[in-house]
Amino acid sequence: MSEIVERVARAIYEFSPSEGIWGSVLWDEYPEAMKGPVYGLARAAIAALREPTEAMIEAVSEGTGPATHLARKSIYIGMIDEALKP
Repeated sequence: MSEIVERVARAIYEFSPSEGIWGSVLWDEYPEAMKGPVYGLARAAIAALREPTEAMIEAVSEGTGPATHLARKSIYIGMIDEALKP
């Protein structure tokens, strides 16, 4: 499990209402065997970010020197792919 998947899963879990679908148990106390659906939601959210928008690509153009549009996009996709590794 990647660190980012864990962080996103925790955020999703903690954002849910205290008496919501997971009840009122704290993330650290929630049984590991029951966290699968939350990890699935986290992975789906991260995967949805995999393809950057043009605005996202352009936002990193300052300070990256002569990096091409394709290079910036490839770097971003590589970072998301790394986050999604099991």
